[in-house]
Amino acid sequence: MSRTRSALLALPLAFIALAACSDDGYDKGGTAASTTADASGATPTTPTDASGGVTIALADNSLGKVLVDGEGRTLYLFTKDTPTVPACVGDCLSNWPPLTGATAPTPGDGLSAEDFGTIALADGSLQTTFFGHPLYFFAGDPSPGDINGQGVGSSWYVVDAEGNAIK
Repeated sequence: MSRTRSALLALPLAFIALAACSDDGYDKGGTAASTTADASGATPTTPTDASGGVTIALADNSLGKVLVDGEGRTLYLFTKDTPTVPACVGDCLSNWPPLTGATAPTPGDGLSAEDFGTIALADGSLQTTFFGHPLYFFAGDPSPGDINGQGVGSSWYVVDAEGNAIK
């Protein structure tokens, strides 16, 4: 196997190891930010529907029906969050970018708009919540449908249709 190919295959594993070793991906002293790099080094974007809202859907994978954004990227909850204060701040956000949006999300089939909300981050942006759980992406999920963040630090889990962590 070529060095380049080996390095590319090792990239997602490096993100998982980094996230698992970083105090469960949680920084008590930082401040929240909404712009972070994904696994490719690019700033993640939040897909929007025609009216400008974030699209949220359910997708089937090996864990069951899980919450995803409009591009099929898996969404996670952090068990250390509260419904009004996200615990993932500072350096944590480089591994766990929050799902943000200026308007209420557009729910897909099987989801209800009243189950979604937002909380204000320190920078003034709004993080989307589902049944009171702030929602995040995992930088170690390079492709739609990936679930590499599942169980990281025994604190990060994919979310089911009722807002529960799938463990």
